[in-house]
Amino acid sequence: MSNPLASLTSIDNRASNLGVIRLDPSKLGLPEYRNKFAIVIDNLFSPEDCQRFLRVAESEHAWSQATLSGTYESTPGSSNVSKKFRNSSRIILDSPTLASELFTRLEPHLSSIEHLSNSPLHAQFASGVTYLSDPPAKMVGFNQRLRFLRYSPGKKHCDGNYHDPDSGHISYYTLQLYLNDIPPEQGGSTRFWGSPDSNGGNPLCYVDVQPKLGRALIFEQSGLWHSGQDVLEGGEKYTIRAELMYEVMRGRG
Repeated sequence: MSNPLASLTSIDNRASNLGVIRLDPSKLGLPEYRNKFAIVIDNLFSPEDCQRFLRVAESEHAWSQATLSGTYESTPGSSNVSKKFRNSSRIILDSPTLASELFTRLEPHLSSIEHLSNSPLHAQFASGVTYLSDPPAKMVGFNQRLRFLRYSPGKKHCDGNYHDPDSGHISYYTLQLYLNDIPPEQGGSTRFWGSPDSNGGNPLCYVDVQPKLGRALIFEQSGLWHSGQDVLEGGEKYTIRAELMYEVMRGRG
């Protein structure tokens, strides 16, 4: 069992209240995730920003039961109502403006994943096989279809990637932006579990990221098993989920 917030090292603190932490699960009891990317950015958005985001979403749509899309237990690209893996209500908001605002704020902290070249992650999604000749991919922004989620408990899953049929862009990373605080004693963490393939899903091996207002968590979609933990005492967790999109640079690699 691990507590990342007690053991991680800040890699960027140029702004007085901004903390950027590279999450390395392999150093926190999950060695199978040695080459996985995950980053936590604190105080990225203000309380006023988070309230504004929720107001915009709730002014456009009502909350409805969330569906499950593209996990390891469903066909990638499919969408169906299932409380087995993710149990939440949601608002889907198509907003190029908000997606651009999120990307503008986050982009300076994502230089290490701006370009993917000869990456197993990229090769897996693009062609299923790794070749030295695989074209590179360039980060282009967040999918404009944003999912506002209001969580109750859910079970372990891996996020599926998304192919935009119009642009041809593909997602490799997920953003979870936390819109409210939840004290650790009330639960609600995003919990990364060990891979079932490596340790049988040992329930004592995990890394928690606790919801904190304005905190952003970005992580690889492929192979990082995670869940939303119970929120106790009648609390709720509000987040924005978005896919970080890439353009495959065919003919330019």
